[in-house]
Amino acid sequence: MSQCIYCKQELPEGSAFCPSCGKKQVIAYKQTFQRDGMSEKEFIEKINLWFQSYPQVANVKASFELKLRFGLLVNKYKLNSVTIEYEQFSGQNENQYAVEKLSRLALVKLSLDHLLARWQKSNPGATVVSRNGGVNQRGQIGSLLLFGIGAFNRSQLYLLYKFNRKKGPLVP
Repeated sequence: MSQCIYCKQELPEGSAFCPSCGKKQVIAYKQTFQRDGMSEKEFIEKINLWFQSYPQVANVKASFELKLRFGLLVNKYKLNSVTIEYEQFSGQNENQYAVEKLSRLALVKLSLDHLLARWQKSNPGATVVSRNGGVNQRGQIGSLLLFGIGAFNRSQLYLLYKFNRKKGPLVP
């Protein structure tokens, strides 16, 4: 017999919930990744390497902290930190998690939903768990230089998604 991690009552072996307090017998964890001068590509690779190193994580959520960076022609979002909340299984989870950045520069405003729909169409085996991003129009200088006509718009979206570890993110 084991004990409830919350109320310490005796539990029948293998219980997912405590019959006394009703709480799920899984501890929630939190891991925060700070960018600290890394390139965005290196930062995202570091997070994805962490996911590969811990195949027992499950029920994952992510919070993306973004900062708006003003550019000459186009403003864009900068990813500063990612906080991962997760539970941990004793065995390997069948799902693998990953973070990805979607970015699109266009002459017309492209919504985040449109950007996400295009990604999902090419990744049918993946399920988006968390997302954050933004659509920014041209910067002030870019608008002045181009007289507000035909200037670029940038759509940026950061995703946490999951896919079946055995099948991979893409279904052939």
